[in-house]
Amino acid sequence: MPPAARRELLELAWQAADLAREPLPLSAKFSSVDSREAVALHYQKRAVDALSIRLDVVERFLETDSQEALVRFQSIALPRSEASGCAEAMAADYSRYYRVASNLLSRAFSLRDRERGNDMAFARKLASNLPGVLALAPWLQVLAGPGLTPSARQDLLNISIPALMAAPVSDRDLAIAESRDRLLGRLESVIASASAAGGLAGLYRHALGRVFAQPVCADSAVADERGTSAIDKRISFFNGVLRPFASPPAALNRADFRIEVSRVAARTTPLPSIRFLHLLDDLTAYRHGLRAVAPARRAGVNLETWEIGVTEFLHRLDDWKPEPEATLTERAALFHQRASFYLYLLDLLPSGNLERRTVDRMVALLETDEIKDQSPTEWMGKLGALLMLTRRPGPAEQTRIDDLKKSGKILIMLPREDPAAILERLRKSRDRELAMYAEFEDKYPVPYRFPG
Repeated sequence: MPPAARRELLELAWQAADLAREPLPLSAKFSSVDSREAVALHYQKRAVDALSIRLDVVERFLETDSQEALVRFQSIALPRSEASGCAEAMAADYSRYYRVASNLLSRAFSLRDRERGNDMAFARKLASNLPGVLALAPWLQVLAGPGLTPSARQDLLNISIPALMAAPVSDRDLAIAESRDRLLGRLESVIASASAAGGLAGLYRHALGRVFAQPVCADSAVADERGTSAIDKRISFFNGVLRPFASPPAALNRADFRIEVSRVAARTTPLPSIRFLHLLDDLTAYRHGLRAVAPARRAGVNLETWEIGVTEFLHRLDDWKPEPEATLTERAALFHQRASFYLYLLDLLPSGNLERRTVDRMVALLETDEIKDQSPTEWMGKLGALLMLTRRPGPAEQTRIDDLKKSGKILIMLPREDPAAILERLRKSRDRELAMYAEFEDKYPVPYRFPG
């Protein structure tokens, strides 16, 4: 792409960030994709929040114009989130912001810039503007990066601690920082090598005091298989790792805090439902037949009986509607379940009438479901999965797929032999965005990537 055209596209993307519904990405650590929230997190890899869009642009500029990348990054007003409540399953994720900052720190400053101290001025501004405990682990990763002297690390730690002390903190934020960002491990690795260890020890003790002064979340008080709760682990971590560096070096005891436990735990909307499981059993039964019949269909074999069964399956999906009292999250979970079934069928169906009817239903769901407005990231995730079925793998990806097949693996969600039905239906969509994405696939082909 010519440099001028590339820059124009990046400028359009930068401006488009103003239209994003979400200011920054949310995430958490889920053990399995068995809830609407975990599915939503999976699709956040497509990043359509304002901060992620702007960071995309910064990273593209960093490939060709590091000074422009630096200017763009410094113009970003880092969104700050309120302390998360116990019912919230996800919290603000600043990891990519600080990863990009680290790349800029190592790549965007010339030798003359470094002699003038411009790189450290950039780092000090970051240190003084940390939004809270959710930024601490990513910030410690920046400090662990190459190019910083021990004295520079100490200086930056000393600057960051007052900002973190004053920032809002909650039990939920601390729990997510511990599980998702491995906060305790990051602290332990830094504490042994930093002369500002006393400040970090004081910061963590201060955070615990503020968290324990509020009712802690119900899930933080639940003991694991070893009989230890998150509350106990935090106190134990302070005593075992941080206490020697604290001033005064006094041990913490649970009795030091009047800990109240809230009845509220992180709320997630479970997947799959019983109805989903029944339909999935039926689809699993079809799978073996579908894999076998695709070549037969091409040979002109009559598959009328089998097609009647799949048609009935589609009608059952049509009848699967949310209950009148369903919450927004429950309706979103149903969207994911129905869309997944259509994608599973398209992965298996040969070309023909059933394929077209399934595509019609999938596109109609994307056109009409409220999730497009309520959570564009999740909507884009399902659209992206549909578009992936229309793409062609490059030579390296095709070799990878062939090798996996030779190893005996059963692969799913491979490109369709003829993607015309999907793209044609999208082009005719009454939804302008769906039609636009179909045109993009024609004009700017993207290679297929196997999801496994």
